[in-house]
Order: sequence, then C-alpha cells, then structure tokens
Amino acid sequence: MQYRLNLYVHPDWRRRGLGSVLMARAMTRAGERVAADAGDARITMQGFTKGGWEPGLAFAARHGFAVSRRYFRMRIDMSEAPPAPTLPPGIEIRGFRRGVDERTTFDAGQDAFADHWGFLPMDYDDWRRRLERPDFDPSLWFLAVRGDEVCGTSLCSTIPNTGWVGSLSVRRPYRRLGLARALLHRSFAAFWERGQPTVALGVDASSLTGATRLYESVGMRVAESYDQLERELRAGVDIAVRDLID
Repeated sequence: MQYRLNLYVHPDWRRRGLGSVLMARAMTRAGERVAADAGDARITMQGFTKGGWEPGLAFAARHGFAVSRRYFRMRIDMSEAPPAPTLPPGIEIRGFRRGVDERTTFDAGQDAFADHWGFLPMDYDDWRRRLERPDFDPSLWFLAVRGDEVCGTSLCSTIPNTGWVGSLSVRRPYRRLGLARALLHRSFAAFWERGQPTVALGVDASSLTGATRLYESVGMRVAESYDQLERELRAGVDIAVRDLID
C-alpha cells in the first residue's frame, strides 16, 4: 500500500520550519491510518522532488525518506504533422466510447501495467470517478482494438500549453507489434490537429519494458527529471511489482 505526499512551501516562506511542521502533521495522520489498517501489506509514504535537487533531497533524508526511483518528463515539439499510425492486420485504433468502454479500458490498463515497477492494482470505482471530472475529454482517449478486445490504450488530456499522454499501455500478447508507436502517433496527430505541437508524458527512467527507448525513437526527449522518495511506514508483504512477470 502506498500513501502519497505532496508537500510544497512557497519560496518566500522557506527556511522557517513550515516544511517540517507540515511533514510532522502528514506523518501523524499517516500513522493513524496505518494503525487502523489490520492487513499485513507493506505500507510506504511516497513523494517526489526535482531530480538531483540537493535541498529537497536533504530535507527528505532528515525525515526518513530515501530515493527509490527516478522519473523523466519527456516531450516532443512537433514541427510537422506526425506520420499516420502503422498497424498490424486485424487491429485498428478508435476513439473511446463513453458509457460503453469504461470497464474494458480499465481492465486492459490494469493488465498492461502489471509489468510496471511499483504497480498496485487499482479499484475500478475509484478509477471510474475520475471520468466524472468536468475536465475529462473522451475525444483524447484512443483504444487499439481487435474486434471487441482492447489491446492497448493511449489516454490523453491537456495541461497548460501542452498535450499530455497520461497513460500509454499495451497488453503483453500485443507487444512488439508496433502498437505503442501507433498509439503515440495517433495521439500526437490529435494534438497537432488542435494546434498543440508540444506533447509530454511521464516515464520511469528505468522502465522494465524499455519505454524510454520507444519515446526517444518517436522524437521525444527528456525535459525534466524527478526523484521518487519513499519512507516505510510499516514492514510487511510487498505486493507492488518489482520485476517483469514471467
């Protein structure tokens, strides 16, 4: 189990102890949640700081956190329309159908991300509620399908001045067929058509499936890096993915 900590202090108010006060309150609340949990799963608190940022790393270390992983934000600034997707026979890319595709899209993503370091299964109802947000745009969700089966997904959105590929996934039986590349090209095209040439995404720098190589091959480059910080709150059975599934 993982708790997420987002702790920020405005630059004008740093070095006054506010970060430590906020951290203490967060850890107290986390301790209460852990005490109420009767399971045997390992529980951690996780957060992020800018990659290699010494003040942030030092602050984290003082409070018992250590770097567990590094992540990249990669981006492409397109100067021309991306190439049309190339797909294997029998597979097509279509748009997400609201009210029809929710369950199959969720299941396909859970299956695909079972090979992602640190993955923990997600509750469907929690995932489904995200689609009720007013900024959800189903026209930016793309599914690679073979008949009624979802083989892969590219679930996108927009952030200020940038298109965002929030979840790119291909289920294991359909890997090495070019589907991830095709889904990226389709996603890039959607943003290009909207007049948005900059597209970004986040990726594990040591991705178990070698995702960074794919992104570089379609013209994306590392724009920023972030260190994931982790503190163990309770020892126990680690149910997070650490290696590729056999």
